This record gives sequence, structure tokens and C-alpha cells, in this order.
Amino acid sequence: MSFLRNAPIAFSFLITAYFVLWNVSQIAMSPLAAVALWRHRRRHTRRARELATRVAVPPLVSIVVPAYNEELTIVDSLRALLALDYTPREVVIVNDGSTDGTLELLQRTFQLVPAPLAFVQPLRSEPVRGIYRSISEPDLVVVDKENGGCKADAVNAGINAARFPLVCVVDADSVLERTSLRRIVAPFLQDPTVIAAGGTVRIANGCEVRDGFLEKVGLPDKIRELAQSGKQYNLAVSLHATTDELRDELVPVNKRWPIRELLDAAREYGHTVGRRVTLEYVLLGGVNDSMEDADRLAAFARELPSKVNIIPYNPVPGLAWKRPSQAAIDAFAERLYPRAPAVTVRQTQGGDIWAACGQLGGLSPDPE
Repeated sequence: MSFLRNAPIAFSFLITAYFVLWNVSQIAMSPLAAVALWRHRRRHTRRARELATRVAVPPLVSIVVPAYNEELTIVDSLRALLALDYTPREVVIVNDGSTDGTLELLQRTFQLVPAPLAFVQPLRSEPVRGIYRSISEPDLVVVDKENGGCKADAVNAGINAARFPLVCVVDADSVLERTSLRRIVAPFLQDPTVIAAGGTVRIANGCEVRDGFLEKVGLPDKIRELAQSGKQYNLAVSLHATTDELRDELVPVNKRWPIRELLDAAREYGHTVGRRVTLEYVLLGGVNDSMEDADRLAAFARELPSKVNIIPYNPVPGLAWKRPSQAAIDAFAERLYPRAPAVTVRQTQGGDIWAACGQLGGLSPDPE
């Protein structure tokens, strides 16, 4: 009986000791993080980025762009990629079995001609129907293939066709800063053991886009202006919560732009532009994955032309969030399916080697 009485106390002490040790470890690592950040800032200066294009043999980069039904935006996006201020590169567009006029538009705009190429195909993908090169843009290659049902299949086909040792995968509707490639190749110049580098992906709510380039980062009050710009951009909104109380914690900008104002602007954008707005929703175990959350999210989605993109959280060491169980993910999605206009669940890949979405940034090695 005494053991049963003392067991809860012992368990409480064990839990307390765990959290004390965890907090002590975080405090102890803070100086190390500060030193690493200082070193990073010293290495990644404007001068260092400029050196990336001035070395005798700059790294050669193949930009792989999977595209499916991107007729409305593909030309502007491609012109922006071709205008990046890093010239030792090629752009490989992968037309993933588009059912609209994506390929035909590319053929007319960039004077594409068939260019059969023989290359090794170590990565599996759906059959390639044809390969084209541009008369007007020598650095452009277009791969036309059967639809593979997922982005990874298109990326595989693009990597197979890529000529250069470094491969940068970019979504067809992404907007890059002019110096993006210079920044991304810098780690490979500084450390020959680097095998991968990543950039920060932000939602372009209220951003000022000029000539295909990101000029200024703004807030959601600019969504209406973006709707009136005449450009057919795909808009994604980082929602991640269905109540202002929780979103204030997860997305602090919600204190300035609460959910209602954001949804009103997104609804106006969707109706004006005629494209679905993607509601991005990172699913956190025990935080925002309840059936009540699913019902509220479905109600939001019905207010506007939208698609809900469920992103199960990928755990990162040192952060308190946890990934929901597969049963919880399935239950949340099934609750949404009959109630929301469209629902997708992102399939996690690379989690077994800590390379899934969101994990690379949390495992960045010391630059030394």
C-alpha cells in the first residue's frame, strides 16, 4: 500500500526533474546559439553572396520547376526565374500532364522545339512524352510527361533531366528574391561537406510583387490591392488555428489582423481573381486537431473559393509541439471532407532522415 501511495509522488518528481533538466539544457545552449548566429551573420554578408558569382568556377545550378495546370502564371514565373542575377544555371520546367494550355503557352512564348535527349533516369517517374528546348532562351528546358499524381514524381523527372550538380526545386507559382540563388549556393562554397541547403518559404499575403520579383513584404491589408493587380497569383493563407486566442499564440500577427479580417480579404481575393485560396493548416497534436477545430475550419472554407491543405507537423528537437497520430490525422481529414469544398493532406517524406518539411531548418549544423 505504501508503494501505491508513493508512486504518484515519485512520478511527479520524475516529471519535474525532466522539465528542470530540459530548461537548464535550453539555457545552457543559448550562448552556443548566440555564437553560431554571430558566425552565420559574419559569413553570410552581401560581399560573401557577391563572391558566389565571382569565383573561377561558380557552382552550376539546375532549377527544377514542377508545373501542373499553371497556364495563368507559368510565363511570369518563368521569366522571373530566367532574370535571377545568377547566370550559371538552367531552368527545367516539368509539365506534369497538365490538362490546360500550359505546354502550348510555353511553346508559343519561348519558341520551344523538340530536342530529344538521351540521359540516365535513375529516379522513377511516369513516362516522359517529350523534351523541348527554347530558341529564345538557351537555358530553358521543358520536360513533358504523364501525370504522376504527386509533385515528387514530377521532381524526379526534372532531376533526371538536369545537367548540373546542384538542383534547386521551386514551385511554379513561387516568387523569389533576386539574390536567392547566390544565397543558396554560398554554403556549398564555404563547406565542401554540405549536401543540402534550404530557404525560408513565406506566404505572400500583402507582398509587393513587381516584374515577377518580390519587392516588399507586407501584411494582409494588401490582399485586396493584390486582387486588383490583374495578376493570377495563387494565394495561400497561413491559418493554423480556428480561434483568435490560439492563433494569437501560433501566428502572433493575428493580434493585428484577426481571423475574420483575414478571411474577409481572402474571400474578396478569391472572388475577384477567380482562383481558390489555399488555407494552410499545420496540424499540431493536442493543440488544433480536435473535431471542433475541424468543424470551424470547414465553416471558414465554405465562406470563400478555397482549398484546405492539412500539413501534419513534423517534429523538431527542442520544440514542444508534437505530430498527431495517424488516426488523429485521418479523423480530422474525414471530418473535413464532406464539409469543406476541397481538402488535401500533405504526405510526409524524408522524416526518417530528419529531412521532412520544417525539419532541415531545425537541424542546421554549425557553419564551422
